[in-house]
Amino acid sequence: MAEASEGNISPPPALPIKTGKFITKGVASRVIVDDTGVLTYIPSLDHNPPVALLVGESSIKECPSTFFEIKILQTGKSQCCASIGLIPEGYSVGRQPGWKDPSIGFHADDGLVYRNGRGEGQQGKYRCKKGDVMGLKVTKAADNNFSVEFYKNYELAYKYKWQCKSRKILPAIGMHNAGEQVHLLNFLAHKDRKNPIPGDVNQFIIKGRSNLVEIQPDGILSYSATVPKSPVGTFIGKHSLNKEHSNFELKILEGGASRTISIGLVHSEYQFERHPGWDVGSVAYHADDGRIFRELLTGSGPPIPCQKGDVMGCGYVTTGVQYDSDGIPLCNQNIIVYFTKNACKVHECKFTYRGGGLHPTVGLHSRGEKVHLLNYYNHNEIKDDKDKAAEAVGGIPDSDSSIENPLVSCTVCLSLYNEEDHMPKLLPCHHSFCRSCLDTLLNNSIIVCPSCRKTHRIADGVDALQTNFYVTNMKELLRRDCSLEDIIEKEVKPKEVKGCTKHHNQPLSFFCVSCTAVICRDCTVLGHNMGQGHVVKEISEVKDENLMDLKNILSKTNVAFDLQSVLIERLELCIASLDTTRDSCHYQVDTKFDQCIQQMKNRKDSLKEEIDELYENKKSTVDNKIKFVKRNRDSMHKLRSKIQQAIEADNVEDIVTLASDHNILSNLDASLCSYHTENIQGLHILDTKAKELFEKSLMMFKCAIKQNTQN
Repeated sequence: MAEASEGNISPPPALPIKTGKFITKGVASRVIVDDTGVLTYIPSLDHNPPVALLVGESSIKECPSTFFEIKILQTGKSQCCASIGLIPEGYSVGRQPGWKDPSIGFHADDGLVYRNGRGEGQQGKYRCKKGDVMGLKVTKAADNNFSVEFYKNYELAYKYKWQCKSRKILPAIGMHNAGEQVHLLNFLAHKDRKNPIPGDVNQFIIKGRSNLVEIQPDGILSYSATVPKSPVGTFIGKHSLNKEHSNFELKILEGGASRTISIGLVHSEYQFERHPGWDVGSVAYHADDGRIFRELLTGSGPPIPCQKGDVMGCGYVTTGVQYDSDGIPLCNQNIIVYFTKNACKVHECKFTYRGGGLHPTVGLHSRGEKVHLLNYYNHNEIKDDKDKAAEAVGGIPDSDSSIENPLVSCTVCLSLYNEEDHMPKLLPCHHSFCRSCLDTLLNNSIIVCPSCRKTHRIADGVDALQTNFYVTNMKELLRRDCSLEDIIEKEVKPKEVKGCTKHHNQPLSFFCVSCTAVICRDCTVLGHNMGQGHVVKEISEVKDENLMDLKNILSKTNVAFDLQSVLIERLELCIASLDTTRDSCHYQVDTKFDQCIQQMKNRKDSLKEEIDELYENKKSTVDNKIKFVKRNRDSMHKLRSKIQQAIEADNVEDIVTLASDHNILSNLDASLCSYHTENIQGLHILDTKAKELFEKSLMMFKCAIKQNTQN
């Protein structure tokens, strides 16, 4: 490798971005990509946040020169960890560009260029922050040699000579911090989001991605995992909800072991093994606890669970929402998402839509769970006009797109197998997937099978896996015309015609109107003679006369049957609505009485505090009185001793003096009597005050309970 050259010079006058070079989305891991090219990091609950990576769809190896750039919009809580670089085919999605050989990347946090996991350059000189633009220009020099230039704010920062022998070289953008957001300036959005289904069924949902969910043509979804502690099974619709199609519903057929069923909206890159509502960019209603989950593992709102037979719905309020030209909501706006149970709205919340679409999603997570997606449309039945015309003339379609068979398409990306990117590769567990999907799933030489969840070590890469030629041969077989020799002729037995039991099985060709019986020719003479008053007509004439009447009866019967079916459905919905109303009323009653009980508990504590405060005041007063009385008692004791000594000593002077001072004794008696009376009154005042507070609180709560009961 040659040494890197650094500089701070202006780029050429005409940047390659002006030549019409664009980047389209390929693989996206833990990142939301909107239609304008804004990339938002999807945070994780892990202690160490994983790397988010966006990989371009097209290889730059065949282009003489390519340029792309990003603008840092948000840096998160700490410094920006965004990166821009080039990676080979099969690169791990959990690694930043430049962390693994052979790859190269320019990192914003330290301003260094990483190759083979080592940083090179001047530490901190080209560090990027919010508002900065990071650019990459790659020019092909020889077969596997490239000149790579990195720019900061359109000024050249680094220039390298880089070698990569991979079959494909892809542009990549990495992020590694919660809250990070960058804008891929020369991003080109896919224009295939519109429903490719007939106009009369444009309100239906077709399959996009699924994991551990068995899907039947009529929209029955079943949880297919049999191993304990299996991950969540998810069904994600192919197309986002839009202005014309803003809601969908499912009916719970079987609750399974735990009734862990969810319905909600997610972005296009949502993880398979997570219930909707658990991660950023998703919101959902869960049947087991009846709460809504909005980008959190904990639910909110009143618990309104759903049981077997209930219909769960999800949608968003279209008024006030801004849309693009395709009717998809524009990114970075708040929308109101609502959920229903048996056609009654039970939850509503504000949801911040960051981009990536509002894809209808169903989650299943326990054995035996089965739901019916009411708005489902089997995409295998969709055929374009070209295919229909080919079938009309007995030919075959010219394109492989008409082949709709799970045997010849990858169950992960739903793409038909071919001999290039979607070559069918066979895992050791004998499950086949296309090479492109296996390259994405490969992580440090480890692949987890999407079907059976077995772990396989692939040391030599995906290309070393055996190609499933049985699948490719099956595809060719499906495209061939069916010859006459391929048709198995079956013996056609003639329809058995009943004859008359009285006259040697003669054909029943007549009808006696008088006896309402089918008869033969001999019967018209022997038993049903017209001369005896019988009216006989040919059976074909009677058939023509009654066929129209019978058709009218059948038509009326069909109408009556349909009306009865609609009436039954409405009555069942009425019962379900009553159940929902009952649950809601129970919840409101529990809430009101819990509030009253809590208020009474709070008031009880408040009353005790008031009584304690009154007690302390009265006790302090009584204590002071006791101290005063004790002092008087001591004086009385001294006086009593003095009087006893005077009497015992027979001291005339002391006896006369003390006897003449009788006011002291009378004042002391009056004082003691008043103290005793006041203390007793204080105790009565405390008891009376407590009773008044209690009776007042009791009357207040009686009124409150009466009002809540009336409500």
